[in-house]
Amino acid sequence: MVQINAGLIATLNKKLLLAIIFASIILITALDYFLVTGLNFSIFYTFPIIMCTWYASSQWGYIAALLSVALWFAIELIRQTVYPSVLIPIWEITSRLGYFIIIIRLLVALQKRLRMLEKLSITDHLTGALNSRGFFTAVETHIARARRLGNPVSIAYIDVDNFKKINDTMGHDAGDELLREIVRTIKKNIRKYDILGRFGGDEFVVFFSIENAKSALTAVRKVFNALKNQTKELHMGVSFSIGMVTTKEIPGDIETLIKKADEFMYTVKHSGKNRIFHKEFRIW
Repeated sequence: MVQINAGLIATLNKKLLLAIIFASIILITALDYFLVTGLNFSIFYTFPIIMCTWYASSQWGYIAALLSVALWFAIELIRQTVYPSVLIPIWEITSRLGYFIIIIRLLVALQKRLRMLEKLSITDHLTGALNSRGFFTAVETHIARARRLGNPVSIAYIDVDNFKKINDTMGHDAGDELLREIVRTIKKNIRKYDILGRFGGDEFVVFFSIENAKSALTAVRKVFNALKNQTKELHMGVSFSIGMVTTKEIPGDIETLIKKADEFMYTVKHSGKNRIFHKEFRIW
């Protein structure tokens, strides 16, 4: 079966959208010319400009705005419209273009605000890691790909040993800074395709989209050693208990794997802490 590249589809869709938008601008111009109603058609150009800005980019929005104003002025020239003063067409061009620019800038500001709110809704405010909601959302695409290709996935559950002691003896500010440092260290030592989430106060989950169990264990050991070295430099008396599961048989609910990794983490906790327990797991 032929596989179609998703990026190519997105590009084709964008090109089709732009073609429709610019065709609609030309259609509006034609109506403006042939109807000769005396109406100001600027409001009708607004919709395609909004679509261009929102679904393509602000640059395409500005291009659509310039095209709209240029086509309107072309109609005026074809009609040989007579103005009492040369300042009037200049004013008309400036005001129409200014109106469109204001619309575009408002849309861009709205998009930025919506993106910021979306990011806040999926990000842990203290550490900058994904929260559980953001983690599950980010993992979905990787899980679907792994199922399709039959690749294994690995999930590591990381718990900070003796974290409560840090809060009790050094204060919550020190504890918060430690959590932020842990997230920075983990991010530095995982690939861009791996996903980090904060689950609970001092518990973190890492999704590794790595080809085999051996490579996954190597990756989590790298994180483990980096965390130990970093906390040693900070003179923090903590260690890390990590449970990790690798499986090809990906369940319908990813929480099943997270719970299994959590169980493995508690196995470490009950057997002395400060190590990794990794196991390949069969759901069925």
